[in-house]
Amino acid sequence: MSAEVWLFIAILLTTFEKIMHRYYLAGSNYHWEYLLGYNLGALTGVIILSVSTLTIIEFSASIIFLLVVSGTFWFLLSYTSFRADQNLEASISSVIEQFQLILVFCGGIIFFKEQISILKILGSSLIFLGLIVLFIKNNREKISKKGVVFKLASVLSISVALLIDKKLVMQIDASVVTLSGYFVPLILTLAIKPDSIKNVFSVAKRINWGNIWLGALGCFSFFSLIKAFKQSEISIIFPLFQSHVILIVIAGYLFLSEKRFFIQKILASMLILGGSVLITTI
Repeated sequence: MSAEVWLFIAILLTTFEKIMHRYYLAGSNYHWEYLLGYNLGALTGVIILSVSTLTIIEFSASIIFLLVVSGTFWFLLSYTSFRADQNLEASISSVIEQFQLILVFCGGIIFFKEQISILKILGSSLIFLGLIVLFIKNNREKISKKGVVFKLASVLSISVALLIDKKLVMQIDASVVTLSGYFVPLILTLAIKPDSIKNVFSVAKRINWGNIWLGALGCFSFFSLIKAFKQSEISIIFPLFQSHVILIVIAGYLFLSEKRFFIQKILASMLILGGSVLITTI
């Protein structure tokens, strides 16, 4: 399939996944159990993908190192993102998340020698303006500061992880990169929370098993995005991928009763989408 088709699939799956994250995590204190269940589901999905696209790959020390580093940043992303979703509405979280566009855009230029232009710089400025719009007036006092800090940490984590994955898919199959992106976080979760192993039955009772299938869905979403990266420039695909933010704002309003600052969210989303379009201009 073409990069456009893979991108379209990733946008739809990601929108649904993020809405369901907020649905499961709102007001919950079981972020470690959620993280464990999500990664178990994701690992199941990625094993299916790996088997269906099985290839013989020779791993050099540098590739193994990059896979581990990438997986570590995906772990940090999972933890900080889930903590943010406990404290922020899905629509607000998704808008703040768009700061990663600027980071990935700069990383693509620095590390992959991708093209730069006045329009791309203007697009980055519009994205930054969209973030400012979300916090103008007194609204910033009503938005969880803890949630914002966790979200910014997740933005930095995903930006680094995606840039490493872009380098990896130029050398190995996308299914292997996807596997690492979920297997390493699962190992780190079990290592940091050993009671997840010692008291597996107790932990299992606290896992919302709905997030296991959601983890599998997230795996296919990530795989679709990686496949799109493989076929096109990251500084083009990733900005277009962010069009899901408007879908999340609307879905949050309709299904999660996220009616606060709705006009600001829409305006911020439109500015970000406009900036995304400019960034993709060659």
